Amino acid sequence: MTRVHRFFSAAIVFLTAFAAGAAEVNFNAAGDLGTSASSSNFNFSSAATPWIAEANGVGAGGTRGLTLINSGGNDVSFTYKGTDSNFDFSGFGASITTSILLAKDTAITGSTDRMFDLGLVPAVDSFISGANVAAVRFRSTGGNNSTLQFRNANADVGSPSTSFSLNPANFYRLTFTATNVNGTNINLAASIDDMGTTGTSLVNAGIFDLGTTMVSNSSFATDSSLFAGFRVRNENNGRSVGAFDDFVATGTAGAGSKLPRVFVHPGLLNSAAELSYFSQQAANGVGLWAQGYNTVSTGKDFSNNPLANHAPQAQSTYTAANHWSTPGVARNLIDDARAAYANALMWQVEGDAARAGQARTIINAWSSTLTTVLNSSNNPMSASDSRQDYMLYTSYSWPAMIWTAEILRSDPSSGWTASDTTAFKNLLQNVVRPAAEHPANNLSNNWASWRICYKTADSIFTDDSTRFEQAQQEFRQQVASYIGPDLRGEMQRDLWHSQMGIAPLIATAEMALKQGIDLYSYNNNQLLRAIEYQIPFYLGDYTNWPFASPPNEEVQFDGSTIWSFFEMAYNHYHNRLGLDTPQLDNMLAAVVRQIPNRPYGDVYPADGGRPYRAEDFHRIGYGTLTHAGNPVRYEIIAGFDQNQTLAAQNLTSAGSSSIVVDPTPGQGANYVIRLDASASSISSISSAVDLDAAFDLSFDWRFSSDGQLVLLLDGITLGTLDSPGSGLGRDWFQQFRGEFDLQTLGLSAGAHTLTMELRGTGTRGLWLDNLIVTTSSPAAVPEPSAAALLFGVGAIALRRRRRNA
Repeated sequence: MTRVHRFFSAAIVFLTAFAAGAAEVNFNAAGDLGTSASSSNFNFSSAATPWIAEANGVGAGGTRGLTLINSGGNDVSFTYKGTDSNFDFSGFGASITTSILLAKDTAITGSTDRMFDLGLVPAVDSFISGANVAAVRFRSTGGNNSTLQFRNANADVGSPSTSFSLNPANFYRLTFTATNVNGTNINLAASIDDMGTTGTSLVNAGIFDLGTTMVSNSSFATDSSLFAGFRVRNENNGRSVGAFDDFVATGTAGAGSKLPRVFVHPGLLNSAAELSYFSQQAANGVGLWAQGYNTVSTGKDFSNNPLANHAPQAQSTYTAANHWSTPGVARNLIDDARAAYANALMWQVEGDAARAGQARTIINAWSSTLTTVLNSSNNPMSASDSRQDYMLYTSYSWPAMIWTAEILRSDPSSGWTASDTTAFKNLLQNVVRPAAEHPANNLSNNWASWRICYKTADSIFTDDSTRFEQAQQEFRQQVASYIGPDLRGEMQRDLWHSQMGIAPLIATAEMALKQGIDLYSYNNNQLLRAIEYQIPFYLGDYTNWPFASPPNEEVQFDGSTIWSFFEMAYNHYHNRLGLDTPQLDNMLAAVVRQIPNRPYGDVYPADGGRPYRAEDFHRIGYGTLTHAGNPVRYEIIAGFDQNQTLAAQNLTSAGSSSIVVDPTPGQGANYVIRLDASASSISSISSAVDLDAAFDLSFDWRFSSDGQLVLLLDGITLGTLDSPGSGLGRDWFQQFRGEFDLQTLGLSAGAHTLTMELRGTGTRGLWLDNLIVTTSSPAAVPEPSAAALLFGVGAIALRRRRRNA
């Protein structure tokens, strides 16, 4: 088709916001406040130890609290940074409430400058700058008299309240609440309760109520990472407050202001272009694709029947109480999943509707039959079950079923119907997902990797934005903690399980890439670095073995020691990105594509050694067919990872740019690029790109205030993105997906410069992530070679239905 400048932008955020969380610090334990150098709960406003300190006997009920030392006019502020420190304020109706217990001192003079602020800030550092604080200010006006006044963006709002009197013998709780009204306006409210002489019980509610007032603060109202805290200022060595205790902050998420992600389908292990490409290559007897297809099409099930003739084995109850290697429902599910996926791939290559029908029959049998997962006591699983094997077996058996369904529903000629999709989604939601993502499935080893893999596949198939975003964060955390800086994974346990933990992470990264998310590059390509580090040990070279005891190879029942995710990893890092992968080169040339299928010996009959576990979906055949090469070139993939500088990603910048933590709630392990530009300046990032006649451009973007993002190729404007109006996800990442044709732009294929300019956004700027450029002019598929015809592969082309390139 003719490609033109065509693009769209779709929000990738959620219909329901994250829960905002809660925080409370009572200062009863030494170090609750900490010091500016080291505090588990608070960030301080200065490097020096502040003049506010923890002390015994000054808190509620005579417990520890905070006491103020004469200040001499200095400011000190504390922003809560502990668990659940950031609060989601972006949804309409979202609210955050923070409060603190105080004991009044008698002021020495009538100065109104003796005060403290309680409220919210958009950064975790401090209140001191006051540039964008929403707060209530407590002032002493002499003696026991005090006033309250709202603050917004470093300025008083309205007039101070009338004066009220507080008893120095009592404790009082000052409470401040901010509510996002419509994405532009915020309601502020504040009140004081009398907590009596001990501070432990309510004596008189609302002895002073400042009421509510509405302020305009669009950038603050759409921020999704607010922090609560307090700032103390006591002039002239006087104290308007003598002690503090029981700091509390809670938040409730708003509703309805965020749009769901627009998912790409097919969008799991293969895109539509990739499905078409490997099908043509295999059907025409080309290279590795043909070799892989031969393995898939000649595969057998556990009963030694061809996969093409496999009969479904669905049952109403699923149990994994027995080991996966023994006959039973758990093994039958793996058998069915293998057969379903193989038939879907055979349908793609051959175009034989019977193969699509066979895959559909297998899935529908489970959709219409399975109702219950049983635990190890042979009772229906429950949320209170302790960790059990059914959780792991479910998470690693079902992804292939989902991959199969994704292929079938993406082409109406498969016979897959809307009712098939609904039935399968219901099965996942009601039966499979509760087992695969069970709360007790919380080990951080290979169990977590498979849980993340399942969650990613399920969330994409069911268009579940919330769970997809959660899976991204879980992926990054798993890579950081499981693989670790030493890249060892579970090597000390055995080499098999270490691969078992990496394989589903590779599959997860591949699925995320189809949705425009670059997980592969996380932490400077940590997955690739782990694979390259571990491969020599898999191959028996223990020269640099890092442990005292020799490695356990954990030879499996089919005699293998090697997993089969290597081709997918090689396809991405080497074929797509052109990175050096010497160990993967060695592995693929020497081992993986030559793994013999050995008999099962004492465990299974000598039936040819058919694959028996979920991981075998990527052994020779499956992975070789689907990921032996690229139909498109990935010119840039920039995830702006914490260890990948702009220069390392072939990007140059002008103006103000920095790599920062993703400000999206729940994505704290991700890093993004931030551009800042004043109304009269421009900040930009640029990259040299080598483009074919057509190219796709995708990235995630998020404004925090008014402005415009301009997309340029050699100075020619591709398009502009204006900051959305306040609310409706303005402060949330959205997706840009554009298709462009060089001829339409008056350009030729070759080297060009892609630039993204930020113009006029004040001081808060724009965040960018997942910058991906793909370009392709697919070459004609070669005619079958004589060698391929000898093996009978080329004949497939005669049976294959026509597909679009």
